[in-house]
Amino acid sequence: MTSKEFVKELLKELEPIRRAHAEITEDFYSRPRTREQTVALLMDRCYRELQGALRIAEQVPRFVEADRDLFHMITRQVADEARHYHLLASILEELLGRPLTASELKPVPLTLEQNRAMYDEYGFHLVERFASLGLGAEYLSAAINDVVIKRAEPEVAHAYKQINRDERFHAKIGILGLERYATTPELQERARQAALRTAELHLRAYEQLFQAVRAMG
Repeated sequence: MTSKEFVKELLKELEPIRRAHAEITEDFYSRPRTREQTVALLMDRCYRELQGALRIAEQVPRFVEADRDLFHMITRQVADEARHYHLLASILEELLGRPLTASELKPVPLTLEQNRAMYDEYGFHLVERFASLGLGAEYLSAAINDVVIKRAEPEVAHAYKQINRDERFHAKIGILGLERYATTPELQERARQAALRTAELHLRAYEQLFQAVRAMG
């Protein structure tokens, strides 16, 4: 199949996982949260944004010669992730009533496992990078954020309105990368496996995060 046909099929395959992300987020936000629970939740999500800025920045030089269009888009993504980190860290400082250091950001273990897959395992192969990060993570984060915008605290919802516009753009980077480079059955299968494994880790990480935060109550 063509690379565009492949991307359409992959998005169909990811649809049940996308719905599952929305469902677990709806369930989590259906109950009241304490300030401490909101802090714990945002600590993980803020860590994700910081690591996104740092680790994606490491990838930028590889695209200077390979693809100027994607070089430009990925460079913008680094700035987006840094802005997301700044937004969430500012909310955390308001909630804590004091300055926040990056070393305080404590993710759940499965967030670390997901990051290892995205950045260390899949981050060095062209199609695996776009599949894992763009479709296995960013595309699914948008489904979570759609719920957050409707159900979270006003300051958190406002931040995620800004963040989610960028997340959709980041997913489009993944789609464009696959449409350009997932051109053979072998490359398409590598992309498929990277996207599906990352998507499963992404879902499990958020399940673990929501369970840990809920247990605090």
